[in-house]
Amino acid sequence: MSVTLEDVAAKAGASITTVSFVLRGKTKQARISDRLSRRILIAARELGYRKDDYAAAMITGKANASGFLLFDNLNEFSSRILNGILDAAGQYDHLIKIVNVPYSTPLDEIADICVRQRFTALITYNDIQLSIQLARRLSNCNIQTIALGAFGKNQEAGLPATIPVIETDNYTGGRLAFEHFYSLGHRRFCVMTLCDKRKWAYDRFRGFCDAAADAGTPVLPKNILSFERMVTEVPEAELPPAFPGAYFRGKNGATALFTYSDYSALHMMMRLQKAGVRTPDDVSVIGYGDSFFSPYSYPDITTLRESFDEMGALCVKLIIEARDNHSVSGSEGGRMIPPKLVARGSTSAPRTHLLSKRKSSNP
Repeated sequence: MSVTLEDVAAKAGASITTVSFVLRGKTKQARISDRLSRRILIAARELGYRKDDYAAAMITGKANASGFLLFDNLNEFSSRILNGILDAAGQYDHLIKIVNVPYSTPLDEIADICVRQRFTALITYNDIQLSIQLARRLSNCNIQTIALGAFGKNQEAGLPATIPVIETDNYTGGRLAFEHFYSLGHRRFCVMTLCDKRKWAYDRFRGFCDAAADAGTPVLPKNILSFERMVTEVPEAELPPAFPGAYFRGKNGATALFTYSDYSALHMMMRLQKAGVRTPDDVSVIGYGDSFFSPYSYPDITTLRESFDEMGALCVKLIIEARDNHSVSGSEGGRMIPPKLVARGSTSAPRTHLLSKRKSSNP
């Protein structure tokens, strides 16, 4: 026989209403003392009380569950952010269901799934326009939308201010990459970016270049490399033998390369090796994302690690907060979470810097 609120109330010596407030985490709103709250929680634990989510759903119209929108299959980054969400949701006893649909699925159909499942919220990942359109549909059904990914500020992305946006602070990531190079003694840089200026890649590029300019060592225009032009638009067989090593040779050659992802970092390291330019002896390389292969490549890649655990915890916190406040938006809104630099074997002091140190140390 299941334990009821009445059983907990009788054991704790409190009213059923007070027990309900405590077990729903609303002690502050109901002005319940910490002492009474602890007594109720101890009683519930000793009796083995478990909340009846189905009964709550019948009363509130919402299940104790939220959806994570996934098109087709998980990729490396969506799986990592989903793990962060699941870990955090477990602490709140909140269920996360994967809404796995083809990319061509009409948005009204996705909204219908959320309504039928009685979701508290729907989490979208890395698609600005989809987040906007789904939020408009779901807000009418009192279902919260949380947008995860590299969007930029709400106003820039066109997202209503009521939609929480949680993203990596890519601009700060670019600055952290520069600071690491600079601390090692590098003063001449190459930066690789994307032609189409996708916001996440452009913010990384802009952060690095702004930090370099602030330090008085700006990135020269000739050293701004386009991945599409260098890698995809020209067949490898048609590239000159010296490419891309020419950027890193000679007295004025760059000694450091910052790329917008670990994949592009690995690609460039392989091409540089073919051109006779070694990493990190001749050029230091920093990637972005801490991809699964980054610790195992040779050399292992210095990178910026995105804080998926922190993003997942904040996402679930906003869901629970909005649910308890009977709102479709969390009071904190969105947040930019800075990445962490992970120094590995692909970066070192420039060779000329090492030689000068050795000379100065000799008597």
